Amino acid sequence: FCRIANHPTIRGLVMEVTEDSRTGLNFYNIKSRDGLDPTPILSQGDLNCLALSLFFGLAEAAEETQPFAFLMLDDPSQSLGPEMEQRFVSVLEDMAERRQLIISTPYVGFKNLLMASITKNKDVYDFLDWTEKNGPRIVRNT
Repeated sequence: FCRIANHPTIRGLVMEVTEDSRTGLNFYNIKSRDGLDPTPILSQGDLNCLALSLFFGLAEAAEETQPFAFLMLDDPSQSLGPEMEQRFVSVLEDMAERRQLIISTPYVGFKNLLMASITKNKDVYDFLDWTEKNGPRIVRNT
């Protein structure tokens, strides 16, 4: 979170996991390192960074037991400003060292940033001319 969001007042987060005694499901409580609830001061972009960070953290924790070696992200850059996008792509570059990434985005600017910044081998496909009957026409972008 700190690497992507670079929030000026939040320098670390702690996630506490407890079991809901009624349902048996996990309950997740996220606090700043000083024990405060960070959500009232987070922008929509910050909240998206938080969600992405949780997703990446869970993926890293499950790496040993996960049968798939890829992560799929659908429109992950929504609500991120240009600086956040740049930092996010840097994190994706690091993730690409350990995992195959499948990223879907409708934003040409973010796609161009990925193309310019991700140095790993990449295949790019454009989904064009979608129709209800036939779906999209898929074109490999070289």
